[in-house]
Amino acid sequence: MGQKELIAALREEGEARCARLRAEATARLADFERRQAAEIEQLTTEAARERARKEEAIRAALTGEAAKEARAILLAAEHALGERLFQCARRALGTLRDSGYGELFSRLAAELPPGWG
Repeated sequence: MGQKELIAALREEGEARCARLRAEATARLADFERRQAAEIEQLTTEAARERARKEEAIRAALTGEAAKEARAILLAAEHALGERLFQCARRALGTLRDSGYGELFSRLAAELPPGWG
């Protein structure tokens, strides 16, 4: 084998080796990119689940606070109504003993369910 043939054989072997290395590097890169894409998708899914969980916790807390405030408002309104009714009753008590007391008492007693009177 002459010098030219030896150089050509070495060049051919080098080019074949470079082609194999390129193919291997391309395959490894594709595999790496596939694994990275899968990991990114998994992290995105986990982040979405975590965000939804936190949103639900916030929603539940806000709903609880709103219900608590609604109960407080309702209680205050019921108390105010009770006070107004009590004051009305106090004012009315003075007039109940006026004329017609016996008749009014009889009508009120008749409104009671059986067994109360």
